[in-house]
Amino acid sequence: MTRFATCVVLAFLAAVSDAREATTRWAWFRSTSVINDWFVRQGQADVTIEGNTFKATLWDSADTTVASLLLEGSIIRNTVSVTVTINESDVGPSHATGKLERTCWKDGGGRESMILSEGFGAIGLVRELPRGSPCRAGA
Repeated sequence: MTRFATCVVLAFLAAVSDAREATTRWAWFRSTSVINDWFVRQGQADVTIEGNTFKATLWDSADTTVASLLLEGSIIRNTVSVTVTINESDVGPSHATGKLERTCWKDGGGRESMILSEGFGAIGLVRELPRGSPCRAGA
């Protein structure tokens, strides 16, 4: 009975651990052209990648109580394609595409980033991969 209970607890912890790793914190910026200038916003993002599904909630550093943008779409062979929704705005959804890039450090860990092109603007996301985590460039 003790072994069974131990297996159930370990299975539960593994499931919770996998779910937590699916959502990670990234840094982001969005740059939009405004006549002869750029309007830039930035902050932290909660990003979820499950299989080919990509979802990100982007929080503005100036007001962290409301999500500024929502990105929903897919990642197929490192190509990212998303619908961009600007929250609390009458501007309709737009489409953005780009590549997910990964660089691995020699001693473990690395960095992932993507620059999404959105017509007259760009959205960038980046996160650090912890040193203890496995990393494969191009994965």
